[in-house]
Amino acid sequence: MRNILWVNRANNLSKIQSGACTMKNRTIILFVVFLVSVFFIPYGALVSQENNESKPIIHKVKKGDTLWDISTEYLKDPWSWPKIWQLNDFIENPHLIYPDQTIRIKMEVEVMEPSGPIVRRTAPRLDEEKFLTKEEIKEIAVPSIQPPENLIKQFDHPIPMLTEESLLRSGFIEKRENLPKSKVLTIQENEIWVTKWGKFLIDRGYNDGVKNDDMFLVFTISKPFKHPITKGKMGVMISVKGKARVIEVQESTAECQVVESFDVIRKNNRVMPYSPPTIPRYDALISPDTSIESTIISVLDPLASIHLYDVLFIDHGRDDEIQLGDRFEVYKRPQIRKPGTGEDEPLGVLKVVGLRPKTASTLLISHRLGKIEVGDRAILKARCRIVLED
Repeated sequence: MRNILWVNRANNLSKIQSGACTMKNRTIILFVVFLVSVFFIPYGALVSQENNESKPIIHKVKKGDTLWDISTEYLKDPWSWPKIWQLNDFIENPHLIYPDQTIRIKMEVEVMEPSGPIVRRTAPRLDEEKFLTKEEIKEIAVPSIQPPENLIKQFDHPIPMLTEESLLRSGFIEKRENLPKSKVLTIQENEIWVTKWGKFLIDRGYNDGVKNDDMFLVFTISKPFKHPITKGKMGVMISVKGKARVIEVQESTAECQVVESFDVIRKNNRVMPYSPPTIPRYDALISPDTSIESTIISVLDPLASIHLYDVLFIDHGRDDEIQLGDRFEVYKRPQIRKPGTGEDEPLGVLKVVGLRPKTASTLLISHRLGKIEVGDRAILKARCRIVLED
């Protein structure tokens, strides 16, 4: 009996040991699976997410900043300022931002991609190698060149003065007799109007020197208008509707395709030859070395009142030494005074985006409280420091 009991005990013990071994193996397998799921799967997902999503950049507002300039600096397109406004809910009024506010900027993927070889920069070596902030660099740096006394605002890197779209949208003023008479003859498939990628026929062909790939602007003209103060004749306002490329030339006509449109293009709209301009770059705003007071003489496509980013025309131009990018402050006529001071109260800021000999197109990039009207004064307050290209 004892032998039987001992054999049964031995068999049970063997079974228990075998079960314990199996359980141990299962535990090890589960632990390995757990490690893989924790350390490999989420990491891959995080890397994928990090690669696919662009990180917001934080910009600290400085005196003189506008959403227009911030959009130009980071997004390379001033007309993208509404994207920055929408991303920052605390900005109730887009033309009222204040120093020391922090603004989030969502960079587009194509903007972040480098256009050339990546150059890695290393920070100066102190006690240990680390990347320094701009403030730390300024503290340890020995100033070799003092900033110019006329410096108003310095940018981290050169930025375009404006975009080609800004230049075209701003229009210009011209004497009617100086404008070409060429026009749109017909719209493709007898449509009433056409926009981007649509086609139309113009009344110029190879007899007029037109060639394939030539560029034309399509525009409309306003009624003649007079200077609001002097009552002298100023000419007509030109509103650019789009840009088109010649795709087929006949003897006296040419077929064009719209490559960029700002408004619908219709039959009998005027056309003129066009060459893309060279857009200068600048790295700072500086005080002007000359005093210029101008007058707002008209508004392009006016509504009931003047709003932020409307195009306004002033009665000084290239012949008066006005330059692209010039900043003018707007003041009432007669003057509005700050309470308790003898200073004028500025109503907004204009940026010059187009030049003619006697007039300039400007964009209202900042509008404070107060109504801006045709006839108000515009006083030059800042200029762009142009960066010479190699």
